[in-house]
Amino acid sequence: MTDSGGGGGVGGSLLRQMSTIQHRQSRVGSTVNESSASTAHSPHALLPSASIRRPSQVHRFHGEIEFTGLNQTARFAKLSSSMSDSAIRDLLQRRWSLKPPTLIITVFGTDFEKKRKLKMIFKKGLWKAADSGCWIVTGGFQLGIMKLAGEAVRDYTDAYGGNRMLAFGISSWGCVKKNDILEAALEEVCSLFLLPRIPYS
Repeated sequence: MTDSGGGGGVGGSLLRQMSTIQHRQSRVGSTVNESSASTAHSPHALLPSASIRRPSQVHRFHGEIEFTGLNQTARFAKLSSSMSDSAIRDLLQRRWSLKPPTLIITVFGTDFEKKRKLKMIFKKGLWKAADSGCWIVTGGFQLGIMKLAGEAVRDYTDAYGGNRMLAFGISSWGCVKKNDILEAALEEVCSLFLLPRIPYS
């Protein structure tokens, strides 16, 4: 994703974060084994018990994944590099009803020190930032520090609920595991798309 230029505010800032991550992702993606890469931080992502809902036939570039076994939902969007800042702001603020963040934190990298103490320091740092209503933007892989950031968001949400701490996993569409299922949901006429019984790998 690239910034179309001239954008400011939340849309422009987030687009610049997306651009940086996608540039790095293109270098890292080819070295990541498909079986270990995932755009969802939860190991239950895209299990057969999940379903995908598309909220509008007009705006087919976004939808919602419902993890029925976990009683959780997650939104997804397929954005092109030509999409304007205003369109992204409309998606985030009007359609998804997200409040503008007070802080955007970018977390990227596949390598991270595995010492438990350092992991807890990192998580607690993100939890503290969550009190201010921050957004965390990652490359979306279940690897290294990106995975740890996803776990921090999950643990915070489980403990305190709400959506004060949001995580965005941004990667190129080709790196998204089982993206054909998401693509089918965007094209499906029905508003509810049930996943086929595909074994999770």
